[in-house]
Amino acid sequence: MITLFRRIRQKLIESGSVTRYLLYAMGEIALVMIGILLALQVNNWNEERRLLISAEDHLQLLESNLQDDYQKLISLKNEVETSLESSENLMERYKQNMEADIDSMMFELTQLIFEFNFSPDKSAMDILVNSGELGVLPDAIREQISQYYNSAEYIEERDEISNSFIKNQYEVVVLNNYSSFWTRRNSHPALAIYNDDQRDPAPVDPQVILKDKRLETMVFARSFQLRRQQEAYQEGKVHLETLIQTLKDR
Repeated sequence: MITLFRRIRQKLIESGSVTRYLLYAMGEIALVMIGILLALQVNNWNEERRLLISAEDHLQLLESNLQDDYQKLISLKNEVETSLESSENLMERYKQNMEADIDSMMFELTQLIFEFNFSPDKSAMDILVNSGELGVLPDAIREQISQYYNSAEYIEERDEISNSFIKNQYEVVVLNNYSSFWTRRNSHPALAIYNDDQRDPAPVDPQVILKDKRLETMVFARSFQLRRQQEAYQEGKVHLETLIQTLKDR
């Protein structure tokens, strides 16, 4: 083919026709450009095919990561809802000035100390992003991946807000003002270490708790935070279930 072009070019030069030679030269340039573009397109197709093949293995790893995330999310969501119930019980007692047995109040106030930390496994996601494989996935899968990890990021933000409040404010008030909660009388599982404590528990007056306005505002804040966490966890759960099902059906 190259020899043929050379012969044609030589004949045009010998003929002295500048116009015909320029037209030929332009055509030859166009053919070269088309050849280059076709070669690039074939290379792109091959690269995309390679990425799709490797992405399939990493989607299996992603599915495994998501299953682990789901178990963590469900467990934490249940714990959040337990704490939310405790905060709502306490708020109802404050509003009604309703004395309950002190054991229940100690249990519920203790429950609100505990922090929640959801951390999704991003190992497969990092591979998909860094390798460029995420870009060749179907639009529906990419969109659902984005929705889930955005919701997971929001969960982490809500957890951080709540945990900072617990450490810097709520926990300080409860530990400083109600250290008498830490006895065998408190039935919270986290205080099981006190079950064999031989000391007599110090008396606690429920009215002292009910009249503690600062503590009431702390309980209200914890209730608000837990409600937002519950909503965030539920949204994450829905996105996660949708994504897992889509990966199973692909």
